[in-house]
Amino acid sequence: MIEDDPLSLAQARLNLQSAQDFYAVKKDAPSWQRFRQALSAYTRALEDKEKERHQRLKKNLSF
Repeated sequence: MIEDDPLSLAQARLNLQSAQDFYAVKKDAPSWQRFRQALSAYTRALEDKEKERHQRLKKNLSF
């Protein structure tokens, strides 16, 4: 799962940046706004998962 694998998270972020670069030329299209909103939601979800994983690890390491 992505939240358990930092490399997958890094790859997802790289894919996100590539997609943003690819669609940057279509900023004037109405679908661009929906695309940006979806990317933002996806990024937030990944970051939330990473924070949760970090907190779980921190909690498990503190006895």
